Amino acid sequence: MDTHDSSDIKPAQNDDTLTKLISPVPTTASSTVGAELQGHLYDPVSDIPAPDGGLRAWLVVFGGFINFATAFGLMNAFGSFQSYYKTHTLLHQPVYVVTWVGSVQLFLLFVSGLFIGPAYDRFGARRIMIPGAFLYLTSFICTSFAHHYWHILLSQGFLFGIRNAMLYYPTAGAIAEWFDKKRGFALGIAISGSSIGGIVWPLIVEKIFCKMGFAWTNRILAFACVCPLLVSCGLVKEPENTSRHDTHGPKLKLPRKIFKQICQFQFILFCASQFFIVMGMLIPFNWMALYAQSQGINSAMANNLFAICYAGSTVGRMVSGWAADRLGRFNILTLITVIASVLIFTWVKVDTYYAQIIWVAAFGLFSGGLVPLGSACVAQITDMNYIGLRIGVMMAFCAPGSLTGNPVSGLIQVHLGWRGVHFFAASMVMMGAVLTFWARMLGAGGRKVIA
Repeated sequence: MDTHDSSDIKPAQNDDTLTKLISPVPTTASSTVGAELQGHLYDPVSDIPAPDGGLRAWLVVFGGFINFATAFGLMNAFGSFQSYYKTHTLLHQPVYVVTWVGSVQLFLLFVSGLFIGPAYDRFGARRIMIPGAFLYLTSFICTSFAHHYWHILLSQGFLFGIRNAMLYYPTAGAIAEWFDKKRGFALGIAISGSSIGGIVWPLIVEKIFCKMGFAWTNRILAFACVCPLLVSCGLVKEPENTSRHDTHGPKLKLPRKIFKQICQFQFILFCASQFFIVMGMLIPFNWMALYAQSQGINSAMANNLFAICYAGSTVGRMVSGWAADRLGRFNILTLITVIASVLIFTWVKVDTYYAQIIWVAAFGLFSGGLVPLGSACVAQITDMNYIGLRIGVMMAFCAPGSLTGNPVSGLIQVHLGWRGVHFFAASMVMMGAVLTFWARMLGAGGRKVIA
């Protein structure tokens, strides 16, 4: 049996009975011990090995890159829409009311994983992604006719969030199935598309807003985006040599097995770590421009910090994925989480524009890998029959953090000032690092191995 040496721990196993319940093929002790001694994480043995490369596999990654650059790049451009709403359509609404549109988008993206993840396990990628692409078209068209707050909340809050979930989970699940030893790098390349989109789309949206107005901006974006998304749907596909997406066969997942997959302690612990990481990580993105303005930097220069941060995260996602495949995915995730937390602690001392540029670039570099490595770590301790389910459950754990982090930090800012915001965000991320390391130690069987 080949040893999978692509990370740093194996799935936590309390006894032989639990192993038999959650794994369709018995694990081998010899390969596990070898992986532990090398400081790498052991993959659950699947009935069919991942291709781990080849033209078709990298086309899936390319399709994922197009998907993330289009769908999630525009999600990162929500700030442009929010500025327009506050000065035009929703002029008389309080700021915190307007921000709920973006919060609902993110919350639904995370919580929808409970349903879309298992649907991917059952039906495969295309049967979910193609309707998601057309829902993308529908949501923009509906937004173009929105004149009231509830119109915008439904079209750009609920529809955007659900359609992004229909595009995210099948893409992440398919890439995880195609790759094993290069999984972190492949996911990093694909998800880096969202960072590049986050740089490009706000500039495009601002230009179209100025020339065409709100309604036609949404209609142009609707038809401009559906074409690359359909290309992505054609490229993203799970491997053909698997039967787990057979919609005509008997149901593959018994409720008892699903329960065992969700309730494994190591997995729950890692999901909890992602809750804290997401809650703390999003706060700098939400407050970056406002904090810069509070230090005397004008709004135009402050908004440029987002592009710099996304540029840093593009590099960070690819480099961290490459390093994780060689030094251990849990090891690298723990390391970059600790560094991101330390950076947030130091944020309060950053008070000049050039210092802000250096800080946001560094934060983007080290926070960029948190999302793709989260999915890679889940895949590392998961039987591929349940990859959609487990990624969906992990993201559902993140949903409350994504919804509450910004309002809580807003209250802290009012009562305790910026120092309180920075301390809260850094503490949440550091808690995530501690829990990630604990999950890593559980998988190593208590063996203190640091790659």
